[in-house]
Amino acid sequence: MLLRENIAAAQDFLRPEAASDEDILRVHTADWVRKLKTGTLTASDVMKLEVPYSAELVEAVWLAAGGSILAAQSALHDGFGSNLGGGFIMRIRGTEKDSARFTTWQWQFESCRRMAR
Repeated sequence: MLLRENIAAAQDFLRPEAASDEDILRVHTADWVRKLKTGTLTASDVMKLEVPYSAELVEAVWLAAGGSILAAQSALHDGFGSNLGGGFIMRIRGTEKDSARFTTWQWQFESCRRMAR
């Protein structure tokens, strides 16, 4: 739609790289990241995801986080950035580090915090 309506041009869209494990570890515990990457989630862990677990899901989440980081970088460089790929917006229970869930907004906040360092 953005292209069809001439609101944006093809060169306005950037392709993100997946976030690094280091980036993901800023908001999740090492144990949680290990479980996701190795597929060793407990039944309780899988229920916390609220979506079916797969290796493709992990790739998608890392890519969505990378998109938020790229959006933050673009905002700093160009004055605007947006992650059209979004991410998963889910309920949070407990603290950020204890949670299996992380909202798109929190990723965007963490992306900006990363850029400020």
